[in-house]
This record gives sequence, structure tokens and C-alpha cells, in this order.
Amino acid sequence: MMSSVGVIVFLLIGGSIWLWHKGYDVDQALLKIQSLVVSIHIEPEMVRVPGGTFRQGDVEGVGGSWRNPVRTVKVNAFFLGKHEVTFEEYDRFTIATGRKFPHDNMWGRGRRPVVNVSWEDARDYAEWLSEHTVQRYRLPTESEWEYAARNGEQEEIWAGTSEQAQLMAYAVYNGNSGNRTAEVGGKQSNAIKIYDLTGNVWEWVEDCIHDTYKGAPTDGSAWLQGEGGDCRKHVLRGGSWYNAPENLRTSARDLNPPRRRNLDIGFRLARDAP
Repeated sequence: MMSSVGVIVFLLIGGSIWLWHKGYDVDQALLKIQSLVVSIHIEPEMVRVPGGTFRQGDVEGVGGSWRNPVRTVKVNAFFLGKHEVTFEEYDRFTIATGRKFPHDNMWGRGRRPVVNVSWEDARDYAEWLSEHTVQRYRLPTESEWEYAARNGEQEEIWAGTSEQAQLMAYAVYNGNSGNRTAEVGGKQSNAIKIYDLTGNVWEWVEDCIHDTYKGAPTDGSAWLQGEGGDCRKHVLRGGSWYNAPENLRTSARDLNPPRRRNLDIGFRLARDAP
């Protein structure tokens, strides 16, 4: 069966040729077909994460100032992507908007998580998808992401387990990745049925980086300003195919400028729950 992106490519090429024979020039034909493609949407599968309270940060005592101090955070119910955004989904966005396709490092596209996308790219994708659906998509906040990865109050060290011996069943990382991403959903989900929160690709979240959690919001919202904040860099969560277990912990953080792209960076979407 032809994939959704295959159908879109067929429309772009075959449809453009047909319109050209009908008297449209090539540019007009492409614009007309692209306008039709915009009406075909691939919406992400979303999981409702019930609200609750949890301890965010270095609850396992690893150390490091930017995981501390541990604080109690209340998170409202929200929806989080069941999977990381895939090339199949993101390529549709690039076709519809005329953007350059992100490089897949010759690993393949389809159901693999999109990589080589910046924080700004991820935000643009969420905004574009929101404009063409009845939903309002966004990046998750750092607190929402960690709450979902920890399975709420369970305080799991890795998404799905606190036992390193079980990590291969839940995560794509340097112990089993073959030095590349894997198709989303190939490992076990965590208890709330969300996949790949640990490993596969680092995931952008909304927040700016801060030196510590001192003064951070306790209501689950994104921390964009405040003591020690630097919005020239944004937070990444979850670790990737390249990382060792210690960098995959649910408390682990990384940072990058909002325009930085890399072959171990992707994202997933969130939206508010009614």
C-alpha cells in the first residue's frame, strides 16, 4: 500500500504533469497541486496524560546543578504525542510549505523520527499543523515532558522502567541502536502508552535553559525567563540513539541554540486538554 507521503509525491508529480497538459505552466501546476496537498493532513496520535503532582529534577541523586534543586510541580492534564514526529509527517509539511527537506543521514525516512530539525523548525511545524486542523499543537513544556516520562508520581529513572537491565526493551540507545535512529514505536511504551520518551532522538521542549531549577515554575508551565535564564538556548530531553544510559535518565537535560540542527535531535507535539 502506498504511504501517505507516497500519495502526496504522486499528486505533486503526476498531478502537475496532468495540469501542464491542460495548459498550466509548470509553476502554476505545482502551486495548484500544493494547495490541494495542504488539505490532506497527517495528525499525530495523541495520548491524554492525566494531571497530577510529581517531583521534578534529580530525585535519584545523580548530582549536577542544573537538575537541582528538586521541586514539587503540579501539572494539568494535557495531550502528548504517542510517538516522536516522523519524517512521514514532517515531509508533508516541507512539501506544503516549500521548505528544504531535512537530511536523513541515509538511514531512511518514513516512520523514523525526523532529525536535523531546529527548535524553530519544530515550532513552525506545530503552528502550521494548528492552522490546518481544529487542534492547537505546541511543544511540551519541560515539566510536562518529565512528568510523562516518569509516569507521573512513579518517578521512573528511564521512561518505562527504573531497572537498567530492562532498558533495551524500552529505548533505542548506544547499546542497541547500530548508530542510527529506529522507526518509532519499535520498543515497549511506558505505562501511559507513550513510546520512545527515552532514547531514539533528543526532543525539543518549549523552555529556555537555566543554570538551576531555583525559581522555576511549579505549575507545569514553560520557564522562559527568570534567574539564570538564557533564551539563546533551549532545552532538549530524553537522550538519543547515540547516548549511554546515564544520559537517558528522565532527569537528564541538554541544550542547544534555537536554530541548531543535528542528526540526534527531533521532537514530539503536545496540546492542552479541555
